[in-house]
Amino acid sequence: MGVLRTILILVCLYYGFKLLMRLLAPYIMKKAAEKVNERMNQQFGGQFHQQRQQQSQPEGEITVKRTKRSEDPADTGLGEYVDFEEVKE
Repeated sequence: MGVLRTILILVCLYYGFKLLMRLLAPYIMKKAAEKVNERMNQQFGGQFHQQRQQQSQPEGEITVKRTKRSEDPADTGLGEYVDFEEVKE
């Protein structure tokens, strides 16, 4: 009789836990996602916000930034080109 009672209690606890998790899981997952989102905003959000403020310009203002190019297009600073032939043995 004691064994049946123990098994019945364990089965009831199992199904009770299963029901409770089904009801509470969405709430727990929502809170966990909010916490992760908050941490990400603390780490990266401030940097992104500062860059965005620096890049913003008044509407209609146009800025052209030119970089100095070398006169010789072959002079790219990558080294010299070496032509080679494939040798078959």
